[in-house]
Amino acid sequence: MSRSPAAVTPQVASPAGAPLRWELATPLLALAGLFLATFLTVMHFGLLSGNVSLGGVCGGEGDCNGVIFSRYGRLFGLPVSVWGMWFYIFAATLSSAGVLLRREDRAPFVRALLWLAVAAVAFDAWLAWAMIARVGRLCPLCIATWAINLAILLLTLRAASEVRGLPGGVRALLPRLGGLDSGEPAYYREVLKLYLAVLGVGVSALVLALSLTFSYTVLAAQKQQMAGLIEFLRTEPAAEIPTAGLPVRGPEHAPVSIVVFSDFLCEQCKRASEYLDVVAAGHRDALRITYASYPADQSCNPYADKTLHPGACVVARAGECARGMGRFWEFHDAVFRDPGVVQAEQLAHYAARAGLDTVAFRRCTSAADSSGAVAAGIALARSLGVTATPTFFLNGRRVVGALKPWMLEAVVKTLLEKGSR
Repeated sequence: MSRSPAAVTPQVASPAGAPLRWELATPLLALAGLFLATFLTVMHFGLLSGNVSLGGVCGGEGDCNGVIFSRYGRLFGLPVSVWGMWFYIFAATLSSAGVLLRREDRAPFVRALLWLAVAAVAFDAWLAWAMIARVGRLCPLCIATWAINLAILLLTLRAASEVRGLPGGVRALLPRLGGLDSGEPAYYREVLKLYLAVLGVGVSALVLALSLTFSYTVLAAQKQQMAGLIEFLRTEPAAEIPTAGLPVRGPEHAPVSIVVFSDFLCEQCKRASEYLDVVAAGHRDALRITYASYPADQSCNPYADKTLHPGACVVARAGECARGMGRFWEFHDAVFRDPGVVQAEQLAHYAARAGLDTVAFRRCTSAADSSGAVAAGIALARSLGVTATPTFFLNGRRVVGALKPWMLEAVVKTLLEKGSR
């Protein structure tokens, strides 16, 4: 009896040039990076309009607003994220060509993407240094884009090894339809090149044009107002402000001193604090910030026209208790970074978030030992003509109201230039 041969599953070889599964990851990564870069761009332009809410996606330990709005977050007048969008558009286009074209036609696209990815990762390394060494803040979304760029580079290196030795320089990226018949296979290859070129160049040009237009539109309406403020800062004599005993952060001999008269229950003050925090991230060695309370509550402030913020005196005294315990700025940030409406009833919550000894804090606020310090701040405000919050004294020159981040950035730059002369 003859034995039938064992059934063998035929092995079908992949046709030469068929895209591998891992090659599809590169355009998908580019699309993910494009989504993150677009979100960061929206966040940046939101800051120009005074919207700081999108920065909340970075979590409690992250500060995307401060990082992206620092001087390291812009390149040639545009947000770095806009250039990131440009990179991801071209990365998606070039990597798609590597997937759609035959192996012998991929080489120029893979090599172009490789050099682009190398440049992107090198720039990311510089941005990482700036974020850590200069800004001192953490931007998780920025770090996510760096990880994507590194992955694109590694995948492109693998693709480059697949096309090593194949011809194809820069000129091969350009479509050449002349002399080709529509029935030839090469004709459709060149049509695909044309489509990808139009897509990549057209979309990236549109992104840059829209970004420039939006920047101009947002800023143009307020430039006249800023011109008057800048002239005031350049010509107005500076007032001498005694700040001994007040909570301070920043270098002692910083070229720009900002004294803030504020009220913890004032929504404009909360917004002004967020704006100042965004700008301070890019100038941490140049700003010295001093805080003084001026609560709009007649229970401790006899100069208030009326009690606009009931309980403001209680929170101001709690701030003095936190200062006495060496954690005023932690308490300040816990209050002003509350995503909801600040309330005097939430003192225990703010104290816990600030890392205060809650028992000692409660004992201090109950004893009202801090009333004298609050009264001293109110008297200082009165002597300087402060009648509303927030009021800033920028190197001794008074500005009332919450300046949007780009306006405050312009003011700080003006003061730095004035001090350097």
